[in-house]
Amino acid sequence: MATYGREPFRVFVSGWAALEILIKKTFKDYEERFFSALEIPHQPDMAALFLDRIRKTMGDKHNLIDRFTLVSSVLLPAQTTAEAEADLGAFKRIKQQRDEIAHGAAFDESQLPVQELSDLLMKYLAAHATAQP
Repeated sequence: MATYGREPFRVFVSGWAALEILIKKTFKDYEERFFSALEIPHQPDMAALFLDRIRKTMGDKHNLIDRFTLVSSVLLPAQTTAEAEADLGAFKRIKQQRDEIAHGAAFDESQLPVQELSDLLMKYLAAHATAQP
């Protein structure tokens, strides 16, 4: 993405693919961390059975925005609500642009949110790279 001034469309598509792969490939690990950190004030064995059943039922049914939201919450727990909401908003806008392009909508290559995508991708790659297992 460092050379995005030359071919914004190609960089946008590549950057989006990298971000989408990061979210999809890491989701299961971060989902496990998410659920293992929940404090359940109910009967622990029954609550665990229920959560396990929900996770099996949902399986791969989480959409990409749901996955990003969960990964964000686990990967960057110290973010303020405003920062987390800004990241989610950026993710949604970038995804919307990508979806419109994929469905044949006209677009202005000079208006692609390449810098916003690059910032978001680098933030989440860096957080993932430094995350404790």
